[in-house]
Amino acid sequence: MAQELPFNNLYKLRRVAADQAKACFICYKPSDVVLVTVVSKEKPDFFYLCKSHLEDTHFCSKLYFESVGADLQSREPQLNQLKIKKVELEKRLFKLEDEERKKQSALNKLYDMVTGDKKKKEKDKKDDDSTTEKDNESQTNKNSILEIRKSLNDTIQQIDDKSKEYIHYQLDSSFFKSRLKKYYEAVKSQQRLQFLSNESNFPSTKGLSKLTQQENV
Repeated sequence: MAQELPFNNLYKLRRVAADQAKACFICYKPSDVVLVTVVSKEKPDFFYLCKSHLEDTHFCSKLYFESVGADLQSREPQLNQLKIKKVELEKRLFKLEDEERKKQSALNKLYDMVTGDKKKKEKDKKDDDSTTEKDNESQTNKNSILEIRKSLNDTIQQIDDKSKEYIHYQLDSSFFKSRLKKYYEAVKSQQRLQFLSNESNFPSTKGLSKLTQQENV
């Protein structure tokens, strides 16, 4: 009969505070990312590791779960759509912010000063209208930037939420065996300490001094 494992090869991602970071299980660099078993017979298995290792298919595989033990169809397409949306929003935001920076740059102000005299007569006729149009355009850009930033933050949050909700990790067999080995070694060490701390496991020393004295007579 096969031995029941102390924990299953199914882990979820958790984070700790930056000041509680510990050495990565693989490369020993400080990390605030923790993998902890979803289902455990007794104490859960957990270890720290760099998040980049989660993308290494030789280390682990991603599994998608709606709830513990309920296998669900791949969520990769949904996550990919959100990631594509994130990239598009970042591009739009960069473009608008770049335009806004150019409008406010000293170079443009200097250019206006140099060319202003040449176009002064033409601009004087339309000064009020052009100023109003520029102000409206600038305000529109600012509003668009705020909207895109909000949409981008919402998208990033959705990606993070879906990752935490659906993604679990299954270690490569060699790494999982090393986790089991570490667990069994810890159990044996604990049992050894308990054995050594129990006086009943050793012969009693009472009367030993009297027996020694009798032998010396």
